[in-house]
Amino acid sequence: MKYFPLFFVIFTMLNSCQSGSSNRGVDASLPDDFKKFYEKFHTDSSYQMKHIIFPLEGIPSYADSLGLVANNFYWQEINWDLHKNITDESYRKEYSILPNDIINEKLILKDKPIGLQRRFAKISGEWMLIYYVGLNSIRQ
Repeated sequence: MKYFPLFFVIFTMLNSCQSGSSNRGVDASLPDDFKKFYEKFHTDSSYQMKHIIFPLEGIPSYADSLGLVANNFYWQEINWDLHKNITDESYRKEYSILPNDIINEKLILKDKPIGLQRRFAKISGEWMLIYYVGLNSIRQ
């Protein structure tokens, strides 16, 4: 019985680590309005297209680093592939809040140094996708 408090503390810590690393939703520390936006962005295609600033600055998937030095790349509305919420457990999500209400999201494969990156900004009271890097190598 004297080990019960220790067991309870360990169980609670393990359980909180699991819920914090879940890929099912967005990070709990993010603003509530962003969490609502994020859910709708991935479930409503019309809403998604209205919340992307095209031409969208970024980097194409499997980019050649030498070619990118000379040219800026912009995703175009005409060939945009709709984004779905990635809930696959083989990815981990990392969020950081940058200055000027910009949220940076990285989705990284757990077993390989590749992933994608998106930046969202609040513009005129609405969250918008402002930057997108397709699947590429990511430095840890």
